[in-house]
Amino acid sequence: IDSFNAWISKARRLAEDVDRVAICDQKIGEVMYFLPSDEKDGKWPHRCVRQLLEDIDSKNIETGLSLSQFNSRGATCRAMYEGGKQERELASLWAERAVKLSTMWPKASAFCSKIAERWEEDAAAADEKAEKDKLRYR
Repeated sequence: IDSFNAWISKARRLAEDVDRVAICDQKIGEVMYFLPSDEKDGKWPHRCVRQLLEDIDSKNIETGLSLSQFNSRGATCRAMYEGGKQERELASLWAERAVKLSTMWPKASAFCSKIAERWEEDAAAADEKAEKDKLRYR
């Protein structure tokens, strides 16, 4: 954890010298998404990430985490008229993570809740598209 914190501090300090903290934080977030679950409690994100979210109030780090999370899904396919079933499953996963983190890691929990909400919005959009497709193709 100490080497992780030293890396974050150095990267942000170097970025500050050239007025690039915002993009630096975003890239830090993008990389941090790929850290494994914590080996002590099995929860994601890793304890290093949770502590960073608590210590540094950076929307750019959260943006980077979000970007990697959504982009890591890759291409998907679904059955015709399936709607947002896949997105609701992801929303459930992220809501569960938020609950598990809520007592000790409020900012990490809030971040997970935001991701869950975004997946719920995507699920609603997929449901709406499926309903329109039913009307159009039946």
